[in-house]
Amino acid sequence: MTSDANDEENESRSLGRRSYLSLTGSVVGGTLLGASQMGRAKGATHHGISFNRVVDAVDDLGCDPNGNEDVTSTVASALDGNTLVEFPSGTYRWSGQVKGQHSKIGLRGKSDDVTFTFPSGYNEFFVNTKCNRALFENFDVDVRPDQTATGIRIDAEHGFHAENIEHIGRAIVDSSDVTRCWQIRVNNPNGTGVIKDFVAKKGSAWSHYKSGDGRAGISVWGGRGTIKVIDCHLEEFGNNGIYGSRTLSAVQVIGGIYRNNNVSGIRISGDGSFVDGATVEVSPEKYSGPHTLEGKAFTMRGVLFEQGNAATGGEFDAAGGEIKNTEITIEDNPTSGAAIAAWTGGRTLNVKNTKITYNNEGSPAVYREGRASQGRHDPSPSPRWLRMDRVEILGNSGGGTAVLAEEANGSRITNCYIEQKGSGRNGVVFANSNDTRVANTTIKVDGEAVRMQSSSGKTVNVSNQGQPLGLSIGAANSATEKTAQTVTTALSASSPNGDRDAEDLKAHTLEIESPNEQVTYTVAVEGEISAAENYQTFELTDDTTVGANWATGTVESSIDRFEFTGSITSFSTDGNVETRVDEKPVKPSSLGSDAKTHTLTIDGSTSELPAKYSLTVDGSLEKGKTTEKSEVIVDSSARGTVHRARDDFIFTGQLTEFSVDGDANVSFSNN
Repeated sequence: MTSDANDEENESRSLGRRSYLSLTGSVVGGTLLGASQMGRAKGATHHGISFNRVVDAVDDLGCDPNGNEDVTSTVASALDGNTLVEFPSGTYRWSGQVKGQHSKIGLRGKSDDVTFTFPSGYNEFFVNTKCNRALFENFDVDVRPDQTATGIRIDAEHGFHAENIEHIGRAIVDSSDVTRCWQIRVNNPNGTGVIKDFVAKKGSAWSHYKSGDGRAGISVWGGRGTIKVIDCHLEEFGNNGIYGSRTLSAVQVIGGIYRNNNVSGIRISGDGSFVDGATVEVSPEKYSGPHTLEGKAFTMRGVLFEQGNAATGGEFDAAGGEIKNTEITIEDNPTSGAAIAAWTGGRTLNVKNTKITYNNEGSPAVYREGRASQGRHDPSPSPRWLRMDRVEILGNSGGGTAVLAEEANGSRITNCYIEQKGSGRNGVVFANSNDTRVANTTIKVDGEAVRMQSSSGKTVNVSNQGQPLGLSIGAANSATEKTAQTVTTALSASSPNGDRDAEDLKAHTLEIESPNEQVTYTVAVEGEISAAENYQTFELTDDTTVGANWATGTVESSIDRFEFTGSITSFSTDGNVETRVDEKPVKPSSLGSDAKTHTLTIDGSTSELPAKYSLTVDGSLEKGKTTEKSEVIVDSSARGTVHRARDDFIFTGQLTEFSVDGDANVSFSNN
């Protein structure tokens, strides 16, 4: 893993000299503020983005804080590629667009009382930048004037950070192209863009789709980097709360509230994309906007997955979309949208630890669509499975099917609770899908519990008896709190040690930091462990493996953070690290036992299909008691296949590489 530090030299080269020739000074009241005067201003770093100079919009640039004079040209002239403009408390009037190439661009309120206003009829981005990095923070955007919609467009090479921004008012414009709040992209596959604490509670009108050009809250436009949307609140948009599909970017939604948005509250893609800890809702009684244009292009869904399309040249990113620790409520939806939908262009979808309340007649609560053309957009290639684990579906829906999966070979429904009280409702239907499985699941419906329609598969321990899972998800203040809460709930419900004291199942945090050198670590716990993907430091990459009760990875000038239950049973490294448990420093030597040898078990005893694996350690490696003779060990590496069997390996040192292709449970223990 690498740190989030800036690479200033590489940034300067990527845009070329032309981007630095915009202006060496800026005009303030007819007087030139020279480069030497601006250069005396101190630099600053916010959210990992550094600026050589910081200027005050009022004191240094002469902007009017009372909203009477236009600030557009004055602010634009100060943005020389390495200057951050800060706005004191006040109201600032914009009537034009800041547009062009910048090495870095930054606009930041110095307090929470900064408002940007726009004239009636303004319908374009007020910032439209191609840059290396961008920072936007601490201001409100007032779109209350008639026929006004605006936002920010970012085409970033390395990344951006936007935080604590609110749109005030309802942006309804009589135009086929209504400006989004955000239109964003990060081009570098290793770059990250963050939008945090963005609020727009009256985005536009819930049915104003405008033939696809209606207003979206956050629109991810192309790119190949990572977009993180953290603890945002978006309501009543006509064209998706978050439109993050049909891109090769990984879009990661962490926390937040998404309510009454047309097409979907959250719409994202595959590999690296997920929704974690969000609250998503359709509820007409909570809608406050106009009921116009509802006869056309009006279908509200909770979370929608799809991938490549004509805009990506037909290229599909890898499979891997996820929803976890999320609550979705569809209450008296005036349209037929699902709580979770995977369109024909979507590939695999994994739903975990999620609660759905669905009260729509006849429509699926979860719908994995089959292969079909969608205009210019082709259906996705395989794999296309739907997998649900610890998912609860409640409600009074009648008719149709609670979970419908079409052309979804390899789908799995496990450890779920499905109760739909309406008449004629089926539970799970697989259509044209092979190698399916429903296991350890309660299904309470008036119709069939499981139906195989031109499909093959198995049901194991499926009954109409049992109680709801009792998932306690809710709208926590942060994704970390919510993840910890649901991990504890899941363990209480399913752990063989479910009668243990609540204190034993309490969620804890473990931080592993290496300030300088690259260090590999392995940790095992008594309960369960999961990665806390802190957007500033912790990026799950190829050097990180997280199992049910263990994890291994590498830190270098960075911090890895995990949530776990129970106690730490083992911790080892190949170098020096600093460790903290529940944010308190502890000695690495005090974590877990001092066992020198470990056992890694790959359990495919219940898998329907073979699972291939490979592993490498930096110490000794030998086969355990259950490993077949045919499995191969070369030096400190092993590879093999498990099918209705399990393999175990005994090793010393650190597990440096590990991969599994297929269904297998992997566990770690000390000897």
